[in-house]
Amino acid sequence: MERGQTKLGNLLIIMANINYFLQAGGAGGSSGGGGAGGLANGIISTAAGTYAVVIGGGGAGGSNTVTRGTNGSNTTFNGQTATGGGGGANINFNPANNGGCGGGAGSNSSTTGTGGSGSEGGNGGTTGGFTSSPYPSGGGGGIGANGQNATSGTQSGAGGAGTAETLTGAGTI
Repeated sequence: MERGQTKLGNLLIIMANINYFLQAGGAGGSSGGGGAGGLANGIISTAAGTYAVVIGGGGAGGSNTVTRGTNGSNTTFNGQTATGGGGGANINFNPANNGGCGGGAGSNSSTTGTGGSGSEGGNGGTTGGFTSSPYPSGGGGGIGANGQNATSGTQSGAGGAGTAETLTGAGTI
């Protein structure tokens, strides 16, 4: 799958209870880092049949001064949704976007930025209050942790940590 593409397919289900694991597309960054795609997993009961599956693609990067990064696309299956990551802010448009994991903040000489909120993972980091060149930014949120705040006037925050997930069983595909 190429960056930014969303794919649609079908899944034939022959079991009553299934473990599902959905990962949405990550967001594009700009001045701030893009948030990771959200994660949804669990066990659902289904009837035998064919179900539509949409796999969300990643968001496009933005320009440092003109546009934010775009949010990633959602991944869906049988009423379950993993939310695409929130786009990173640029230096003129804050706060960063909300998403499955929040985008990181951008800053300029007059504004300290705030990170976007994560609905399924971490929030994006802030600019740490720094408003002088080279204008550090916040890291995008990860599934396992918030994005880091900028730590100095020259050091942007790191992206949030991921998480390890394990699927087991005869029905794992």
